[in-house]
Amino acid sequence: MAATHTLTRATPYVERLVDNSYLQDNVRDGVANLRAAYERARRRKAAEAAQDKKLYRRVRRGIGSLAEAAIALKTGREKPKRRGRALIVLAVAGGGIVVATNSGLRERLMSTISASGANGGEQTEGPAQAAA
Repeated sequence: MAATHTLTRATPYVERLVDNSYLQDNVRDGVANLRAAYERARRRKAAEAAQDKKLYRRVRRGIGSLAEAAIALKTGREKPKRRGRALIVLAVAGGGIVVATNSGLRERLMSTISASGANGGEQTEGPAQAAA
């Protein structure tokens, strides 16, 4: 009876562990970093290992990944979506629309581009221009 109850309570966690690739990636990264830290520490004396910054970095990354995996296991968190790219595309598209619809702004932008192309965009002399 107790085994059935324990199995019933563990089922959602097992399903998350099998289905959630974000959780799996965090566990994999955490174990790999801690394994690398162990291998690095094993090759050093205790005093050297205590001062080794790379070792500390590996341990920190490993523990951070495992902590994130624990949170993902408990809450079912998935990989965060990248929204920065969409925001940049939206900002560029919005700026293009503003320039396209505002004739005064468009004229000012075109005159600025023309002026910088005529004298502001001076290029360094290449080998062909230096010989002339």
